[in-house]
Amino acid sequence: MTQNIPSIRLKEGRDRSVKKMHPWIFSGAIKDINGTPEIGDTVRILEFNNTPLATAAYSPHSQIAARVWSFNPQEEINTAYLKENIETAFNLRIKLNLENSNAYRLIHSESDNLPGLIVDKYDSGYVVQILSAGAEKWKETIFDLLQTIGLPEWIYEKSTDEVRVLENLPLREGFVYKETDLPIQITENNIKYFVDFREGQKTGFYNDQRDNRKLIQPFVKD
Repeated sequence: MTQNIPSIRLKEGRDRSVKKMHPWIFSGAIKDINGTPEIGDTVRILEFNNTPLATAAYSPHSQIAARVWSFNPQEEINTAYLKENIETAFNLRIKLNLENSNAYRLIHSESDNLPGLIVDKYDSGYVVQILSAGAEKWKETIFDLLQTIGLPEWIYEKSTDEVRVLENLPLREGFVYKETDLPIQITENNIKYFVDFREGQKTGFYNDQRDNRKLIQPFVKD
């Protein structure tokens, strides 16, 4: 059954980026809003002529007024949707066969149909960033799913990026599931590092730069 949810109608001609699957709807592109969505609520994105385009999360305080969950406008955003996309993201990383690394990015926000959610693996646990109103709305469900799908030994939330201020969300940091001693030792491309993610930027180690660090290994050997 299709959700009866509020909708955002775009100004005439401002639907081109959405049709090209750009996941952000800026406030200046909005013609009108049908209903009274609150921060983080699911909304349907409509063309000027009311043709449905996508399903998104609403953020009234940010210039990015909505972030697309799905370009299927009939998609229902619920626990099943989150579970499916978290599992898909995890399985894609498994296929990379990163046997010489135990630290890498598991979930990369819009790239994994989970806007505003970053999950980095550090050995036996996860460091999580929740950066958007939609992900914030579902944070408890997200943490529960991460525990049951990934079976981490611990989860640390580091939602301290200034983008949360733009979304009118409070900064937050700390363990949300069990704890671990810090610093921890990780392995990346057969090189061992000690990481204290409380002190580092972003999630602590820029895991998305794994391939770049591998490229410079021949120049800094030994």
